[in-house]
Amino acid sequence: MAINGESAYEVWLTRAIIFEVSGREISFEKDTIPFSEEIIIQRGHDLIDKISDNDDFLQEWDEEYSPEYKRDVLVIK
Repeated sequence: MAINGESAYEVWLTRAIIFEVSGREISFEKDTIPFSEEIIIQRGHDLIDKISDNDDFLQEWDEEYSPEYKRDVLVIK
């Protein structure tokens, strides 16, 4: 996270979790609005394709803050 163009700190957070149960998926995704407590719940198939992309997350910040975003997928079996 940069503040006014100067690197300030690192923030690691989990934006979404997807569980596969009996061939179907259920996802829990944090809203793209910073500091929101809303959780979006979806059921179906291929939910990783329905999770918000990086652009949605980056648009919600004001000009003072400039986050850098990357997505990692961790599969636990």
